[in-house]
Amino acid sequence: MGASATAADGKRAASSGHDLQRAATRSAVIRVLHIVTTLDIGGAEAQIRDVVTRLDRDRFLPVVAWLKGEGEMAEQFEAKGVRTVNLRMEQRMARIGPVIGLMRSF
Repeated sequence: MGASATAADGKRAASSGHDLQRAATRSAVIRVLHIVTTLDIGGAEAQIRDVVTRLDRDRFLPVVAWLKGEGEMAEQFEAKGVRTVNLRMEQRMARIGPVIGLMRSF
C-alpha cells in the first residue's frame, strides 16, 4: 500500500504543480487603467475604445475611467467586456479620493 500511496502522492504533486503554473499564468495578466476626461462621443474616446476592445484578454485586463460628463460611450465599452468607472469629478480635481481608490484596486 505504501507504493500506491506514493504514486498517488506523486500524481497529486504533479497536478498541484500544474495548478500553480496555471494560477501564475492567470496572475500574470497585466491590468491597464485608462483615465480620460470624458467618455462622451468623440475621436479620442473612439480610439481608446478601439484599442482596449482589441487587447488580448489573456494578457491584459483593461479598465476605462472618466472624470466628468455622462459617459455616452460607456455602454459601448461595457458591451465589449471592458469595465468602465465614472469618477464624477465635475470640479477641478475636487475629489481625488476616487482616483486613488481605483488605482489602489490595481
